[in-house]
Amino acid sequence: MRHLLFTGAALLLLAVQFLFGGVHVDRLRLIQIGLFSLAALAMILSPPRLRPATFTLPWLLLLSLLLIQIVPLPAMLAELLSPGAYQAALEACSVSGLDCGWTRLSLNPFGTKTALLDILSGLAFLSILARAFRSGTSPLAGVWLLLVMGLFQVAYGAVQTFGAEQKIWWWTQEFKQYKGYLTGTYINKNHLAGFIGLAAPMCFGAALAKFKTRDRPIAIVFAFGGLIMLAGLPLTGSRGGVVSLALATAVVCILMQIKKNSRLSMPIQAAILVLCACAAWFGLKLSSRSALEEFFRPELWQAVLPMLKDFPLTGVGLGAFSQGAYPYLPPSMSGATPPIHAHNDWLQLALETGLPGLALFLAGAWLFMRRFLDHWSRSEDPTATGLGLGMIWALTYMAAHSLFDFNLRIPANGFALLLVLAIGSSALGEKTANPAESRPARIFAGVVAACLLLASIQPVVAEYRAHRLCPTGIDSTAGPSPEPTPPKIAKAVSLTPLDARLQARMAEHYMRAGDKSSPPNPALKELAALWLAKALKNEPANGWYWYHLGTMLQDTASADQCMTLARKYRPRDARLLYALGEYWVLRAFEAENRADRENARLKFTAILRQAVKWDRGDWKTGNWRRAAIAIWKCFPNPALVRQVVPPTDAKARRYFESWLKLRPAYGGHY
Repeated sequence: MRHLLFTGAALLLLAVQFLFGGVHVDRLRLIQIGLFSLAALAMILSPPRLRPATFTLPWLLLLSLLLIQIVPLPAMLAELLSPGAYQAALEACSVSGLDCGWTRLSLNPFGTKTALLDILSGLAFLSILARAFRSGTSPLAGVWLLLVMGLFQVAYGAVQTFGAEQKIWWWTQEFKQYKGYLTGTYINKNHLAGFIGLAAPMCFGAALAKFKTRDRPIAIVFAFGGLIMLAGLPLTGSRGGVVSLALATAVVCILMQIKKNSRLSMPIQAAILVLCACAAWFGLKLSSRSALEEFFRPELWQAVLPMLKDFPLTGVGLGAFSQGAYPYLPPSMSGATPPIHAHNDWLQLALETGLPGLALFLAGAWLFMRRFLDHWSRSEDPTATGLGLGMIWALTYMAAHSLFDFNLRIPANGFALLLVLAIGSSALGEKTANPAESRPARIFAGVVAACLLLASIQPVVAEYRAHRLCPTGIDSTAGPSPEPTPPKIAKAVSLTPLDARLQARMAEHYMRAGDKSSPPNPALKELAALWLAKALKNEPANGWYWYHLGTMLQDTASADQCMTLARKYRPRDARLLYALGEYWVLRAFEAENRADRENARLKFTAILRQAVKWDRGDWKTGNWRRAAIAIWKCFPNPALVRQVVPPTDAKARRYFESWLKLRPAYGGHY
């Protein structure tokens, strides 16, 4: 059994890492099906213990908090726990006419459910490893696996980076900012650095263990492999990775000085300190802008920090960071590809789960590490000392690197971290079960756990089937997919009814059909509006959904409200502001009384002025032309056109004045 469990876990981990780190939905879901099935088998063959450790209580409370985020709650309770989420849901119901008696706290319930499935698959992976190591598999087998994976990543990364064409397997990289850097089978160079930061310390820990047991050849293999991985770390270009490794190394040196019989000699200490100083100097560039980055991380952190004030108790929902962050993002980050992660796992955890969620996570981590460090400091076993030190080193590295990136959101690195935890814990943990535990009770608990794991396969299969019918997630390596037909979209919606993206795809189909119909067919607009209302029920903070719903509604008051909410939820997205400005220009032109016309004029003037300020562009292809043309078509008045020019933008003023001198032939009305 031990060989079956560990071999299965190893193959699944290799599959996740080799398939671009597991960031693509359809491939990850297939791997999760295998994980849940193998974990269910492990529960039957090796029933769980009935005495959970005290440090598991915060984790159970955190899981309960995450479940509360997606369970519909009474309106009064939802408003008490998360006024921001309740207000967003109330706005969606007021326009769509849908019932708002029960409300979810997550701004993206489907994303939260998916994140919970990812967490559950991680727990399944950890349970497989725990049972494999408990049944007799040596923890060193896990280190050998990390060694092989790390050496392959560095070697393959060097070949594909410095070869004729930089690509991963069959896919040529589209991310030009990573050209010339090691990425291995990961799309992002920082994620390869994250894996190296987990694997190399474990190799050094195993080398220390083998050195103390006089097994010098194996110790040399582990140490040499770790050094090769460390040599590949700077080649990834991950400054956060280098700084984090320096910090983790300093912490480990301090712990070794404290632990009895593990102190380092003065020359080794000096060499390590010099290495840490050089690494820290290299990482100081984190405070300067880089042409390789789409945005500046501290600027992003500062922008989204006010989310904590608006969602302090339950957050915006696990996996809902991007939906909650749009109203806070600066103009430079609100374009076509805004950040979907905070590039700081600690901050993102607080934003998605609230301050209680972060506190529970820290409490669980603290209780676990305190118990682990207590056992490690008193252990005299060389293997436990070495592997425990490697685990502490790797965890410290990941905790530090998580301040700069989102490695824990990458499935391959999340599973690798769980492997590190399983190795270190099994090296210091109990080898046998408590004899006081009832064998029948353990078997019953194992059967129940296995049934729950098998039941978890159903939503994974449903999401996989829905994604195959109508792809919604990002998969830059799969190539273009054919446009799904309405029956396929409807089937996908029935499989995953919480996925607002599928409902928006159905609305998009009816909008395109309405644009092509001649004469216009009001029924198609009504169908599009119905599907958009359903999408907003599941994702009420999506500004583009609000805009498209407003364009489909016949009632001008409801349409105006939709446009106002669109601007509320994406206030600095220049693309959306141009579209909203064009809407209000048309509303001003069609207004039947002077008050409504003046109100609409003030709105389109303010909105288009902001759009021009944040996304002017150049003379020939700049979006500023959209503002000028939209106004001139309805109101061929130079004074109105000039009002949208930002007062401090001299270049924009020259553009508009030159355009007005040409007196373009836009004298007609819509």
